[in-house]
Amino acid sequence: MNSTENDNRNTQKFQKNLDETLEEKEKLKNLLSSTKSECNLLKSRIESATDELRKVNKEIQDIQIKKKLLIKKQVIRRQREQKAQKDLHSLISDKQKIEDLIKVERENSLNERIHQLQECIKYSEDHWIFRYFNDRNFEDEPQKKEIEGNEIVLTENKQI
Repeated sequence: MNSTENDNRNTQKFQKNLDETLEEKEKLKNLLSSTKSECNLLKSRIESATDELRKVNKEIQDIQIKKKLLIKKQVIRRQREQKAQKDLHSLISDKQKIEDLIKVERENSLNERIHQLQECIKYSEDHWIFRYFNDRNFEDEPQKKEIEGNEIVLTENKQI
């Protein structure tokens, strides 16, 4: 009986080991299934995160492009401001030059006019003296003139 008992024991052991192995297989199968589910969930999350990362990268690129455009606009605005400032200084300088030229021209014109007036005064004085002495050479007696009809009027020879 020993051998039958041994066979029974071995069969029971084998059955027990087989049951444990089947149980373990079932546990591993369940574990594999849950791991697959977790893996699929993680894969889905990774894909979502990747999509989100792409969106963020696109936004970053858009922001960088906008930043570059803004910098270019600022540079252009600064250049325009500098040019406007330069033009303003040039206009102010030109205005000052024109004002100086006008002032010089006025002074020259005034000096020329003063000189002309002085010449006129000198000429008038010289002419007056000449006329005065010439008038002295006229006769002191009044002259007779005929006016409208045959009336005779006496006039003096002095000229003023």
